[in-house]
Amino acid sequence: MPYVNEDDRKRFDASLIRLHKALDGVTPGMLNYLITRILLFVWHSSPQNYATIAMIDGVLGTVQKEWYRRITVPYEESKMAEHGDVY
Repeated sequence: MPYVNEDDRKRFDASLIRLHKALDGVTPGMLNYLITRILLFVWHSSPQNYATIAMIDGVLGTVQKEWYRRITVPYEESKMAEHGDVY
C-alpha cells in the first residue's frame, strides 16, 4: 500500500484529476503507454543505475500484488458466488 502523506498527495492530485478525465475509453495499449512514460520520466530524472532499476521493478511488483489482493480477488470471489465455483 502506498502510504503517502497528505501534502505529497495534494502535490499530485490536480494532475491525476486531469489525467482521469483523459482516460475515458482507455485501452490496454494506452494504459501501457501512460505507465511506461511515467517510468521513463522517473528513469531519466534519477541516477541511471541498478538502484533505480530495482526501485522501479520493486514498485511495479508491489503495485501488481496490491491490485490483485484488493481488486482482482474480491471481484473473482463475487463472480464465483454469483455463478458458482468451477473447482
